[in-house]
Amino acid sequence: SLTSGSEIKLENCDGSELQQFTFNTDGTIRPLNASDLCSPAGNETRHGRNPDHLIRSLSLAECSFDLVSLQQWRARTTDD
Repeated sequence: SLTSGSEIKLENCDGSELQQFTFNTDGTIRPLNASDLCSPAGNETRHGRNPDHLIRSLSLAECSFDLVSLQQWRARTTDD
């Protein structure tokens, strides 16, 4: 659902409003129809198949300056 605390997980694409997000110039990823919510990285980290890959859970939370370090994202390029 589009409420704070809702988990984000992988599902088959169905075009519903729950699957529509915007990647904003401030680095936040927000649901298209709930711009007051951000997608922060979870606090717990586990390693992926490669030790360089870290996996965190994703959820929705109220956008907050206090959580900015967990709510800002960037796209990786080949130069990274």
